[in-house]
Amino acid sequence: MNATLRSIIKRILLLLVIVCGIGCAWLAASLWRECARCSRPEAPVSLTRLNGERVYLAVVDYRVALGRFPDSLDELTKPAGHLPPLLEKEHLADSRGEAFGYEHDGEEFVIWSAGRDGKPVTAGGFVMGSRPAYVESWKARHAPPVGGETDGSAD
Repeated sequence: MNATLRSIIKRILLLLVIVCGIGCAWLAASLWRECARCSRPEAPVSLTRLNGERVYLAVVDYRVALGRFPDSLDELTKPAGHLPPLLEKEHLADSRGEAFGYEHDGEEFVIWSAGRDGKPVTAGGFVMGSRPAYVESWKARHAPPVGGETDGSAD
């Protein structure tokens, strides 16, 4: 090969290396921005929601494994039948340290955490259950009176 051809090949290879380097840098920057955007959720998941979902799944697992709902959420922290404890004690509380409420009727269940106002069906409350229709009927039974009316009884 003559010197001119080698020089041309070296310049072409150098140009390819530069173009590939720029392309890789651009791709890495794009991926970095995408990962950074995905790792920052729009609304952070609260500890109440996280623990509530843990409790919900533990109740479902308990029901599937033993054929019945636990009588209380504390049963989820102890071995039952062939099941090991499904939750740690700290998972039975919301972000304010208040214990989750729990009800079941043998067929359906609901767990809840009250909002800042102490009521589970108002803003900030958390309610989750086995079926949406059951949750809605539970909310209707526990909703505060419309217009802030009371039934006249003393607190």
